[in-house]
Amino acid sequence: MPMMEHKKEMKLMKDKILNVALYCRLSKEDGDSEASDSIENQKDALTRYANEQNWNIYDIYIDDGYTGLNMERPNFQRLIRDIEDGYINVILVKNQSRISRDNAEVDIFLNKYLIERNVRCIGIIDKLDNMDRTTKKSSQINGLVNEWYSEDISNNVRLAQDSLRLQGKFIGSHSPYGYIKDPEDKHHLLVDENVRDIIVKIYDLYLDGYGYVKIAKTLNEKNIPCPAEYKEIFNYNREKIKKSQWSYHTVRTILKNEVYAGHMVQKKTTSLSYKTNKRVDIPEDKQIRVLNTHEAIIPQSKFNLVQDMMSKNIYTKPTGGGKKKHILAGLMYCRDCGRAMRYRNDSKTFNCNTYIVYGGEACTPHKIRLDDVLEIVLEEIQSISRLYVEVKRLKSDYDKVMNTKSKRDNTNIRLSVEQKRFNEVETLQKKLVENFLLGKIDDDIYNKMLDDYRKEKEELSKKIEQLRKEREELQSIITQHNDWSSVFEKYVNIKELDRTIINELIDRIDVSEDEEGELSIYINFKHKNPFMDDINMYKDYISVG
Repeated sequence: MPMMEHKKEMKLMKDKILNVALYCRLSKEDGDSEASDSIENQKDALTRYANEQNWNIYDIYIDDGYTGLNMERPNFQRLIRDIEDGYINVILVKNQSRISRDNAEVDIFLNKYLIERNVRCIGIIDKLDNMDRTTKKSSQINGLVNEWYSEDISNNVRLAQDSLRLQGKFIGSHSPYGYIKDPEDKHHLLVDENVRDIIVKIYDLYLDGYGYVKIAKTLNEKNIPCPAEYKEIFNYNREKIKKSQWSYHTVRTILKNEVYAGHMVQKKTTSLSYKTNKRVDIPEDKQIRVLNTHEAIIPQSKFNLVQDMMSKNIYTKPTGGGKKKHILAGLMYCRDCGRAMRYRNDSKTFNCNTYIVYGGEACTPHKIRLDDVLEIVLEEIQSISRLYVEVKRLKSDYDKVMNTKSKRDNTNIRLSVEQKRFNEVETLQKKLVENFLLGKIDDDIYNKMLDDYRKEKEELSKKIEQLRKEREELQSIITQHNDWSSVFEKYVNIKELDRTIINELIDRIDVSEDEEGELSIYINFKHKNPFMDDINMYKDYISVG
């Protein structure tokens, strides 16, 4: 009997002959990795069974690569349409999980939808038969087990992905703009040399006083492809290329992305459930952040400076006539009243804004020349830089950093062990519930073991969270040392200040004035030197020229 016949002819024959639909599905996402699960093996087994029953095979419906957690599969929907048109009497599957791994959905489909249409569904392996009421309970148990299996697979996939993320491995589908996937290791990023200079230019423009919109306009005027357009060009999908432009949002995203400083921040969103694709944002402190995972395009010191300027919304915006604000804009404050100081361009001096607005009864002038402030700041930076370099040479600093690295590596090992045990307990807990429902374990043993597993998982979760925090703190110490070492070293022989240097090192400058009109300047650096204790310890023995 031929496998395929015209649908109208088959409908006329349905009262005489059982028209059977063979349905096959395979999904690695669901863990279908056994050779017996292959589409060809499913098709052969179903065809053989149908022929043994002398059933007419109406059509074969195959969904290869579609998860069982979603019934919106192209050939499954085609099968539904043929059922609605009355062409199908029987659906033949390998087992119930081929229909769906969602217990609620498969129960409605088998025991309501198909029965109302007088369509029989048979599973040749698990003895599924929706028309045999004696098999309903076993079908429901199979549905529950299939759903647990899907949930288990989903959890295992998440855990496997988290394990890669915790190692600083990139698991995204597409590499971020500025990087490509390493041909030797798809979880490692390499700098895309075609756009490295563009990323650097964006950061430099921002530090030079350009806002997001002006940076975008500058790039568009130079006809530089934006990330979306570049991606199309890079993938050689030339027919799909749509002309798009740089925008405020694109520039801001690049300036905030830690990937350009060499760090990997992943798991920024997550799905609400393994049954839905809807995603929600994860708080920053819960995201997975691993430092120094790949080559940085932007040095850490420059990246930190940009973040600080963005948080304060400070940049040297061009004023009238195209001139820029002075290099201390936004940093000068009156120590006595706390208000910002106002700069007079004609006299090149700062004055307390409270004094200007409310007069001498509210505060004193605190008048000081820009050049005097810059001279004091320059001397202070030079002094700290020389002292820092001397202390850095001490072996104790080296030993301290190396000890921190050793602690970090040890923490990584401990974290891996605890994570592995957590995964094992998860699997054991699933099998325990499964065995209990199948009647293999009595109530007392089940309750005790389940309680033990829950307690162990709670303890493991606490340990894992603590180890993650510990590792990040240790990595922060290492990064801070390396970062500020390079910052101070490069300014040892500095002769002149510019806005980039000021923003990189200084948080604010306070000016106080006593009763005699004597002024004092207090320079607040952005970060405490990570080796300030060593400086205090050795300062009596170090000569600062």
